[in-house]
Amino acid sequence: MSGYFDKWIKEEITVDGSQTERAIKRNFHAGIRFEAYAYLSDEADLFSYFGGIKKELPPLFWQIKTSLHTTAAGKNALRLQEDIPAFDSGDRMYGSWFALYLMPGKKPGTVDGICCVGGYRLATAVYCRNLRRAPQRLKLMLQLLGVG
Repeated sequence: MSGYFDKWIKEEITVDGSQTERAIKRNFHAGIRFEAYAYLSDEADLFSYFGGIKKELPPLFWQIKTSLHTTAAGKNALRLQEDIPAFDSGDRMYGSWFALYLMPGKKPGTVDGICCVGGYRLATAVYCRNLRRAPQRLKLMLQLLGVG
């Protein structure tokens, strides 16, 4: 995997994609599958890479926040986010939201993603390479926004 996130991909550690896919299904109520998965280190600077919200969009799934961002490379990225109720300071620090960023893939015409959980700080981030399966309405949104 070459590109911006390579420096944060933990070497030799790949993720069993089923765990990430179950988390996406649980939070977004949608079956989304990628070709391969790898953990990103906790030093990954996702917030500066994806920048602020460029535009709020209507929810694609249930009450999931959907927004358009611009990557540091100047390309469009779609963020799907669910806020998770926080019950204590640990939840607020590491577990108050679940997000999936979708961006143009490394190969032309593909879509990559970053699935992450966090709060004030990023708890975990998984780099997802090459979108393989997604609901039709998500595919259409990605085409309209020029992602992938």
